[in-house]
Amino acid sequence: GSTPLDFAFKIHSAIGCKCVGAKVNGKMVTIDYTLQNGDIVEIVTSANSAGPSVDWLKIAKSSNARNKIRSWLKKESKSDNIEKGKDLIDKYIRKKGLDPALCAKSVFLNRAFKAMNFANADEAYQQLSNGGTLVSKFCNLLFGYWSIGEYPWVSIADMQSDSITTTTKESISKTAFDDCFSGKISPAGTMIMSFKLTIGKVSVLGMDAVHNEAIISIYPTAPVEDSRILQKWLFKIMPLVAATGNSKNAIKGKTLNATSISNLMIPVPPLAEQERIVAKIEELLPFVSEYDEAEKRLSALNAGFPDKLRKSILQQAVQGKLTERSPSDEPASELLKRIQTEKAKLIAEG
Repeated sequence: GSTPLDFAFKIHSAIGCKCVGAKVNGKMVTIDYTLQNGDIVEIVTSANSAGPSVDWLKIAKSSNARNKIRSWLKKESKSDNIEKGKDLIDKYIRKKGLDPALCAKSVFLNRAFKAMNFANADEAYQQLSNGGTLVSKFCNLLFGYWSIGEYPWVSIADMQSDSITTTTKESISKTAFDDCFSGKISPAGTMIMSFKLTIGKVSVLGMDAVHNEAIISIYPTAPVEDSRILQKWLFKIMPLVAATGNSKNAIKGKTLNATSISNLMIPVPPLAEQERIVAKIEELLPFVSEYDEAEKRLSALNAGFPDKLRKSILQQAVQGKLTERSPSDEPASELLKRIQTEKAKLIAEG
């Protein structure tokens, strides 16, 4: 009493999930056809098949096929519920007139998952997919993590490259500071560096702040004066050092993980040499900037040159200046006057 569906899953789960029919003894049949001993069966699959449905459990006769169908349905249901949970959170936040990108930051989500005793993000989204008060309770936790003006929250976009960061677009609440950052703040003067998406962007905090998960704080360990020199040295070389790290591809760009960051080889010459090198870099950088501006102007000139040359040639041609004019030729200015006279005459004649 087996069907082509049973036979397809016996071959492989992937074949069974994409099964749309079969040829039995050379004739097309449906997946619920009852096979007989001695039948020659060829499974027909389609990449566009939607996959198993609950109805397939009624068609399949073997426990092997049914178990594989149930496994597929469970996996698909899980995936759908996760997306539904994310969507419900997004809609609830927007309903309150807030921005999901602001409220649902990963550091806040992870803390809220923990606070509500979810084992992981997938479990959280599956349970939240049921809707109801669970969604509002979860989102209210998220709302409690951000605020205006309590603790500055630095993102990569806020960082003033090779300069001092003094303002941020966003801030977090005391609750977020205590729960998500354990009450630890990066004090003013701390060097920070991005290691995700934009790798090696450096800045110095001009105020006490916390920062997102794509940024690290760097605290040189040295006496105060030596630390100042070391920080200036690191400020200049870390972008180059970070670029040599073993980066991984992410959805929005490259990123360094904890292992690749810890494996970065940072050259640290004697302090006196650090000062000399930094002084020389600072002496040369203005020339680099000037060269960069000159290069941009030259590129812009080169880009527009063909079009300007073409217009110039045409203008010279129209004015009769492109080639030497024969003394017997009528000047272009006289020709223009004659054309205008003829035109006026034609208008007068109606």
